Amino acid sequence: MVFFLILTLLGICYLGLGWYVSRAVINKPGSSEEQTLSHGLEEGEITPAFMDMPREEFTVPSPWGYSLRTLHIHPPEAGRSAVGTVIFIHGITSTWHGMVKYMGDFLERGWQVYAYNQRNHYGSGGRNKTYGFFEKGDLKAVLDAVELRNRQRGLAPQLPLVLYGESMGAATMLQYNPQDPRIRLRVNDCSFSDMTEVVAFGMNQVGIPKGIQPFLVFAGSLVTWLRQGFFFRQVSPREAVKTMTSPVLTLHGEDDETSPVRMARELQEAIQISPAGSESRMVTFPGAGHARSILEHPDRYRRELWQWIESHID
Repeated sequence: MVFFLILTLLGICYLGLGWYVSRAVINKPGSSEEQTLSHGLEEGEITPAFMDMPREEFTVPSPWGYSLRTLHIHPPEAGRSAVGTVIFIHGITSTWHGMVKYMGDFLERGWQVYAYNQRNHYGSGGRNKTYGFFEKGDLKAVLDAVELRNRQRGLAPQLPLVLYGESMGAATMLQYNPQDPRIRLRVNDCSFSDMTEVVAFGMNQVGIPKGIQPFLVFAGSLVTWLRQGFFFRQVSPREAVKTMTSPVLTLHGEDDETSPVRMARELQEAIQISPAGSESRMVTFPGAGHARSILEHPDRYRRELWQWIESHID
């Protein structure tokens, strides 16, 4: 009897630790649009001129029963027909404002820009952040909505479509249907390769001993399954990209302390065995931290990006 009581207490303690890990991972508090806008203006990522550009805001229904706050910006020249469509997917705790630093070059070149706030981020519904598990279904809903809007506006069906993700947004983009024929190119800025590994890496960063990390990760994964219906191991961009048919450009800072650069290399190795492997590429940036490659190396970043895009799109 005492043995079973002790076992029960140990089980409760273990699940309690798992609850703590699960909450730390999928309940990260998000920023408001006001906060991300203010940060972008302070850092010079967003200019007042950009904020004065006419844009349309609307909502897209998620397949999971909530709405996604979505943004559409047309090319700046009046009457100019878009030469392509790019959809931006932001990282965890951010909003679409965090992607403005990438938008300017596309708009100047005549691309129409879409962006949206991911689930459980400002203005969009959904419980918890699932690192792409449910978010990839949201991305499909946005893609479907963009496709419909393009048809309604009489835009050519062959208009090239690019997905551009940062951090968790990149992980979402890589996990979304790797064989969707509508997608011409995908740009991955600093995605993680596997959720189990990135959670363990985060524990390592805060000083949790390596010996107990696997037990804590499993506990967190188990509680997340009880709470949200998925295990950490089910979230793996590295596995998803093995059947990728759209070329992927991977851009990653070498001093990334959130998703270490080795994860970019793991992703690139997995992409290389996919049908899109020969057309995909990886570029790393010395001294750049997480999601800061374009800020630390703006000229090289843009040069590498556009040389690659223009080599695939006439």
